[in-house]
Amino acid sequence: MKNINCNICGSSDHELILRNWDRLHRIDHRQYNLVRCRGCGLIFLNPQPEEIELRRYYPPDYGPHQKNSQSFKYGFFSKFFSKVYKLFKSGERPAKANTVSGAGETVKVYLDFGCGSGQALVRVRDQHKNWDLYGFDNNETACARARELGFKIYCGDILKAELPDNFFDIINMSHVIEHLPDPTAALTKISRLLKDGGTIIISTPNYDSMAAKIFGRFWYALDTPRHLFIFSSATLSALLEKTGFMVEGIKYKNDFQVALKSWYFIFNRTDMRINPIIWRLARLLSWAIFPFYRQASIMTIVAKKKSVA
Repeated sequence: MKNINCNICGSSDHELILRNWDRLHRIDHRQYNLVRCRGCGLIFLNPQPEEIELRRYYPPDYGPHQKNSQSFKYGFFSKFFSKVYKLFKSGERPAKANTVSGAGETVKVYLDFGCGSGQALVRVRDQHKNWDLYGFDNNETACARARELGFKIYCGDILKAELPDNFFDIINMSHVIEHLPDPTAALTKISRLLKDGGTIIISTPNYDSMAAKIFGRFWYALDTPRHLFIFSSATLSALLEKTGFMVEGIKYKNDFQVALKSWYFIFNRTDMRINPIIWRLARLLSWAIFPFYRQASIMTIVAKKKSVA
């Protein structure tokens, strides 16, 4: 374990918010401190586990490293419903693809940072068939699975990886930045990898959300101790500005899975899978109940690399 200063402003002045443990995988019941920086408001674990300690909290069944999603629990009716839903969606897909990706589309060099087993890259390939797609992850098993899908994959520590500078048009970080032990150093490196004016897209839990306020230590998106940092739109914007980016927009997503699994934590439920019928109905309901987007559980920030004069 190591004590750290704030990753954004460098302050050592912080206050304890709560203590939490690994409620998802239940590797152990060790308690971790979640603190708030009194300087800039960043939320983070302190002290933080060392890299070798963190590895044990990413077990072989960790979801993003699997070939397929393990989020859903299928019975007879839910299997039937899912097949019908997929058939309906597949009927829509060709029209979508024609409008998004055509022969005249500009080729983009795209990196999925934290690509896991490559499922998100598959979706990008379906929509943009002529893009040059790359992936990066620090888990060798996940990287091997992504390579099996035909993608060019880098594996290892982003700070040590030999990736080409000024090479990528777009770098996507979906639910990654909260796992990094040094977000400032990682974004500084990513800024070098992007072309001038290149785009970074970051999706991460939103600590200003209504769910975070309601559920407290049971908020599913805390995911202690895998999530080392929990951002608000203000703190993530400040970090991007510090590392050479200009924020262009922020979107908020009411992810009902976060709220539902927070209830699972409250009732100490071990099976975190969701019936897909209930899941889709609940998603519709969540949009009706929570219209205030700034208070949604997940935020996505789009920023551009500042051009060097």
